[in-house]
Amino acid sequence: FQTQGVKVWCSENIYDWKYCGLVAEDQPATWIAYSPKTVYWNGKFYLYTTPHGQGLHVLEGKTPLGPFVDVTGKIHECIDASVFIDDDGQWYMGHGWAGIEYHKMPSPLEVEEKPYTAGTVADGTKGNNWTETGMIFKRDGRYFVTYSGNHVAGKSYRTLWASSDSVLEGYERGERPLLTNTDGDLVGTGCGLVFTGPDLLSDYVVYHNLIAAGPIRGMNIDRLSYNGAELNAFGPTSFWQARGKMPTYYDRLVTAERFTNVSSTKDGFGVVEKHVIAEYQVDAEANYVAEMNFNPHGGSAALSFSSGKGKLLIGPDGKMTLSVDGEFYSAVYSLNEGVYEPNALHMVKIDYRYGRLQIQLDEMRKFNVKAEAAGGKLAYCFECDGEIGFTAITEMSSYDEVSAGYRSYLGKFFAKDYAKEYSSPNLSLTDGLRRGVSLRLQAGEKIVYRINAGENTRFNLSVTYRASKESILAVIDKDGSVMDSARIDSTDGVYREAVLSNISLGEYYDLLMLTALEGSVDIYAFRLYPVETVMKQKVTSIHRNGFTLMDGMWSCWNDQIRVHSDAKREQGNLIYGNKNWADYQVEVKITLSPESSGKAGILVRTANIAPIALEKHMVFAFNDQSYFVYVDADGSVGIDKHNYNCAQVAKKFRYLQNPQRELHLTACVVGNRITVLIDGEEAVSYTDQEAPYLTGKVGLHAESASAVFEEFTISPC
Repeated sequence: FQTQGVKVWCSENIYDWKYCGLVAEDQPATWIAYSPKTVYWNGKFYLYTTPHGQGLHVLEGKTPLGPFVDVTGKIHECIDASVFIDDDGQWYMGHGWAGIEYHKMPSPLEVEEKPYTAGTVADGTKGNNWTETGMIFKRDGRYFVTYSGNHVAGKSYRTLWASSDSVLEGYERGERPLLTNTDGDLVGTGCGLVFTGPDLLSDYVVYHNLIAAGPIRGMNIDRLSYNGAELNAFGPTSFWQARGKMPTYYDRLVTAERFTNVSSTKDGFGVVEKHVIAEYQVDAEANYVAEMNFNPHGGSAALSFSSGKGKLLIGPDGKMTLSVDGEFYSAVYSLNEGVYEPNALHMVKIDYRYGRLQIQLDEMRKFNVKAEAAGGKLAYCFECDGEIGFTAITEMSSYDEVSAGYRSYLGKFFAKDYAKEYSSPNLSLTDGLRRGVSLRLQAGEKIVYRINAGENTRFNLSVTYRASKESILAVIDKDGSVMDSARIDSTDGVYREAVLSNISLGEYYDLLMLTALEGSVDIYAFRLYPVETVMKQKVTSIHRNGFTLMDGMWSCWNDQIRVHSDAKREQGNLIYGNKNWADYQVEVKITLSPESSGKAGILVRTANIAPIALEKHMVFAFNDQSYFVYVDADGSVGIDKHNYNCAQVAKKFRYLQNPQRELHLTACVVGNRITVLIDGEEAVSYTDQEAPYLTGKVGLHAESASAVFEEFTISPC
C-alpha cells in the first residue's frame, strides 16, 4: 500500500497506458497526496498537492516525469487544489473546503488568501465541508466547473458541473450530475477532471470509481460534449468503446522526414537554424486544427499556416502579431509584464474552421477572428537557432468531433451532433436551451446518430423538442419503417418532452434515425433508456427476495412492512426491482399512523439511490433520483420529483377526509406521465416536461411519518 509519493502513467493515445514510476516522493508534500494536478508554464512543470487534506504544497520539475521538489512548503489550507489560467494569463487556484473556492494567484507559487467570492464559486456546492475537486476550464468563451460531492467511500460519490459567463460568479448548476451511478460495479464516480485528447479536438473526463473500502479506486475515461452553457458526459461507461482518435497527421520528431531544413533531431525535438524556414510537408485541407510546439531560444518565433496565408509572430517579450486575409491583429502573452519566457517550450494551437480562426498560445486563446478558411502547410522560422517539437494536424473533412464517433447511450445527445453523411442534407440550426442550438427537422427530413448501445437492444427515448404547429416525430428503422411516433401540438416556443418507446438497436454500434412525418420540429437533445419487461409480482419482505433497506427504521412482520420516521430521522427508503423497468403500475395498501406529521408512499422510476449511512457528508438532502407518490398527514395526495433535492410537481390539497384510514394507493407510470389513484379513483396526475425519468426501480419512502404497508404489487401497465 503506497502512501508516500505521486505516481504517473503515460500514454500517447489515451488507450495504451504504462506505469512510469514515482515522480515525487519522500517529502511531506506527497504523503497521501490528495488529487495531485500538474501544470506546465514557461519551461517548468508545477505539481499541486494537498497531502492528506492538510494544506496546499507546490512542487517544481523540469519534465512531467519529475523529479518534483517541494519549493513552497504548506501555503494554504485546502483540499484538492487545481489551477486555471485564463486567456489573459491570470492564474487562479481552486479547491474544495466549505464549498468550491477560487483565489487569485500572483504567480504559480503564490495564493492570495482572500477568495474572490465568500464561500463558493458555484451555488449549492457547499456540503458540510465535503465538497471536492473543483476544476474550472474554458470552452468557447464559457467557464465550466466540475466538482464532487458526498462521501469519498460511498457509492453515491459523484461528479457535478456548473457553467458561467464569468470566471468566479454566476455559475448555474447542471440539471443532473455529470457522472453518477450507484448500481453495479461502476459506482462512486467522483473527481472528474477534463482534458483534450490526442486528436486536438475531443474533450474527455477522467474520474475514479469505488472498488473496495479504503477507498480503493479504479480510473475511467469517457467522452464529453457541449452545447452552449451545457456540459454532458457519455458515461459512466463500463462496456467496450472505440479508441480515441489520433490526429490525421502527426510527428514526434524522432526523425525529420516530413520537415524541410531541420538540421538534426534528438529527444523528440528538431533544430532549425536562425532565419531558415522549416516546413511541415503535409497539406491540411480547408478546415483543420493544428498544434505546433517550439522553443525560440531567446528570440522571436514566426509561425505560418495555410501555406503562408496566415502568419503569427511572437516576440521575445511575448507580444504577438497575427496577419491573415490582409488584416493585422495584436495580443500580449499576459497582462502581467515579463511573464513570457523566450527560452522555454511553447505551444500554439490553430483552429481554422468554417470561416472562423482561433489561435491559442500555451492554451490561452489569444485570437478569435473571421477568416477565409484555407488549407495548406505549417512552417516554423526563428530569429535565433530554435527547436521544434510535436507537430500535428486534424482535418475536419475526415473527422467532425462528437458526431463522428459512436457515443455511449449513457449520456445526453445534443441534436446538433448528428452524423451528416447519413442524414438529410442542408439541415438548419436554430436557437435552443441554455444558450445552445437546436436542429430544425422539416417533414420528410431525417437525422441520424451513431449510438454505442452496449449489450442493450431495446430502448425508450425522451426527446426535448419545440414545435410551431401540430407535427409528428418518429423513430424509423433502416428500411424506413416506423418503430414509434409521437403526435405533438404547437408548444408556443416552449421546449417540451416527447417519449418514443420500444426502439430497437443492435448491440454496441448502431444508428438511430429520427424523422418528422408531418410538420416541423426543433430538436434540442435526447436521452436513451434501456428497458426490460416488468412481470407481475408482490413484495412482502425486507432483505432476502424482498426490499433492499437503504436507510430509515423499518420492520416486517406477517407481510406487514412498517416504517418509523420522525423529525430526528426524516427519511426512510426501501428499494426493489430493476433499474431498466420502464412502464408499470405499483399499488399498496397504506395506513398512516395518527402521530405522523409528514408523508409516506411509493417511489417510482428510482435511480442512483444510496444509503445515508454517511449522511453528515451529504451534499444534498435527498439521495436519489425518482418520483415520490404520497399521501400526507394533512390529507393531501401528491407527487414530488427527487433529483438529490425535492420539487413538488403535483398536489391535490386535503383530498382525503381521513388520511389515517387504510388507503389503496396506486401509481401508474407510462412514458413521462404519472397517474395517482386512491381507492381506484384518479386523485392527481403529472406529465414531466423537464428532463423526465423513463426507467427505474420501485420502492417505499417516508418523510417524518410512520406507516404500515401491505400487499405491495408491481405489474405491467
